Amino acid sequence: MTENNPYAGFWKRFAAFVIDALIVYVFIEIFRTFFEPLIMEPIIERTQQTATLHLSAMMGYIIVLPLLIVLYFVLFESSSKQATLGKQLLKIKVVDSQGEKISFLRSLGRTFGKILSAIPFLIGFIMAGPSQKKQALHDKIANTYVVNKDYKPGDPFPLLSKHMGCMVSLSVVVGLFITLTVLTILFGEKHVTKPSNDPNIEFQQALNRLYNLHMSKQENNLQYNSKRVKLHIGISSKYGIMQTGNYLYIIKDKDVRMMRVGYPELSFRIINNNQVCCEPHTENACDIIQGMEICPTK
Repeated sequence: MTENNPYAGFWKRFAAFVIDALIVYVFIEIFRTFFEPLIMEPIIERTQQTATLHLSAMMGYIIVLPLLIVLYFVLFESSSKQATLGKQLLKIKVVDSQGEKISFLRSLGRTFGKILSAIPFLIGFIMAGPSQKKQALHDKIANTYVVNKDYKPGDPFPLLSKHMGCMVSLSVVVGLFITLTVLTILFGEKHVTKPSNDPNIEFQQALNRLYNLHMSKQENNLQYNSKRVKLHIGISSKYGIMQTGNYLYIIKDKDVRMMRVGYPELSFRIINNNQVCCEPHTENACDIIQGMEICPTK
């Protein structure tokens, strides 16, 4: 083992990741504030008019934000800086097996490799701690190294000591903590409705989901979950479109409406937090739903 250690340590990489996560979070918030209304308003208006999900109109919105986040990592790490803003602040960079700047395609592969590093329980990231060359799983996949800024192409990549019990122990502790956190999230108390083939039961479940969604928009911290959710469009709590079974939910700020798929003349909502109201676009439209009259008399 050489005494010269060119690699960025686990905690330095972790700190850089936290900085990058904060930068991405700020970007997402800016996107939500200024661009999401421009994109979601026309989609929601069209959905209310037709009571169907228009995938062609929404695919661009579904893809654009993840694509921009991926490009943040790919473009910065394949640039002359060889590092994201977080890595630049910590004075570390990404290099290939020759110590040179990585290509766009290698950077793209490395970024998508982080998906595997995150499964399960971020173990692929944690393995950068005890690794002899400080490589996370996505580094091994892309054959890259994260080194200190003063590293020069052609310098060796030495094997570090295998006796890293403290770091291994720390990695295990971190892994267990993450595991417990994920399990708590997955199996914590949630409102779950079981699928039903009975139209009347399904309608009542749909009304319950409408109520829970509405109350969650009123910041009462009621949770919503369903095994029948097919699609959820919208990255913020202000806008969203969900289809559950035969019913469509349209979220716009604190107003949540429910429509039966394919029946644009129907619209259900909560009035005064306790009364379900049908707002038909055509006369006697409520009779379409199992003949149930739940509209106000006026």
